[in-house]
Amino acid sequence: MEFLSGPIITIVDFLYGVTGNYGISIIILTILVRLAILPLNIKSMKFTNISKKLAPKMEEIKKKYKDDKEKQNQATVELWQSYNVNPAAGCLPMFIQLPILIAVINALRSPELYKIAEPIFLGINLKLPESGVGAWTYGLPYLILPILSVVFTYLNSAVMSAGNPQSNMKSMTIFMTLMMGWITLRFPSGIALYWVAGTLFSVAQYVVFNKIMEGKEVLPAEGAKDSEKKRNKKR
Repeated sequence: MEFLSGPIITIVDFLYGVTGNYGISIIILTILVRLAILPLNIKSMKFTNISKKLAPKMEEIKKKYKDDKEKQNQATVELWQSYNVNPAAGCLPMFIQLPILIAVINALRSPELYKIAEPIFLGINLKLPESGVGAWTYGLPYLILPILSVVFTYLNSAVMSAGNPQSNMKSMTIFMTLMMGWITLRFPSGIALYWVAGTLFSVAQYVVFNKIMEGKEVLPAEGAKDSEKKRNKKR
């Protein structure tokens, strides 16, 4: 991911020249990255919103075809298609963010990034902990960001998956929470700051999106209305 890490270092370096603080620079970088992938996140949130509202229909399909997995899957696919929903849209932002996250981790660990010996933000040296040394070695202040990372990762995932009929969402929430807990404990605090700021941004955008979508009815696509009526008649 060096082709991404280089530009990230350049951006943070530029922001540091403007703000004079690496912590603020990392937060601004986070906002810029989140704004860049906002269109993808909106698609993901739309999918999550529709999934929640289609949950009763999904339960009907499961009950109707509980002994026939093939028909259950077929009916589920037809339901998604009738509402112009692509389940892959819910996972796309995660796959897009993964290489970006790896690039940010590489950039914030790079000795080329920081132009000063101790980049301090809120009393925390963003270069610490060093590779191979746990955050607990440096005392309680260095555990605050990892703890916040775990709490906000779980909160964000739980809020996003609440009411979602997909069975793998709970395991994904636990996996993401544990993974980010491990990363933020073992890598420099600048990475934990990036993740905490990004997660808070995600929670905020989800709350705003829900306010906008509140009360809006989910309707089938124009071409699918007739086919849905036929399915309802068969039932």
